[in-house]
Amino acid sequence: SYVWSYSQTNTKAAAFETANGESIIAYYSPTCTADNPFSVVQTAAVAWIRTQPFMCANFIYDLNGNKGPNTVGKDIGFMSVLFASDPIVVAPVVVKKVSKTTDYNGAVQTCREVGDDTRLPNVYEGISMFYNQKISKSDVFPTSTVPLGRVNQIYRMHAILGYAQPYYKTSSISEIWCFKRN
Repeated sequence: SYVWSYSQTNTKAAAFETANGESIIAYYSPTCTADNPFSVVQTAAVAWIRTQPFMCANFIYDLNGNKGPNTVGKDIGFMSVLFASDPIVVAPVVVKKVSKTTDYNGAVQTCREVGDDTRLPNVYEGISMFYNQKISKSDVFPTSTVPLGRVNQIYRMHAILGYAQPYYKTSSISEIWCFKRN
């Protein structure tokens, strides 16, 4: 049977605290894939892209250790390294989650209203949200990444199940994550 959920089973982990009180957890997957399916021409047959094998390293940090407020986007954050060849590093800063039913253009506008420098995550930031779903508490949300050759679609992340899927821009969206890029 095929399991869609994410597991840390095949990863190596280390946790430490810096001299100034920052806490860091580092995960490393020795079996991460070199292939980046988002950078090649995709066919109509491509539907769901399972994202778990892409993680090479993931870091979760708490800038002030046990002190509060312990809020994602304030003192807690994460950074992910994807793909063994031509790695991509993302460190999305979560600004706000908005529960609102709209379409893709409405989601883009919602993030603009949150702040001038706030936007939807790209597909790589969405993948990082999947790896860090326990602290981001994300579910299903749109990204700003358009699948190659599909201008009327975007990737939608299923952060609990761990896949990215082409999704029509005119389809209904109910969870919007607004980010700042580091």
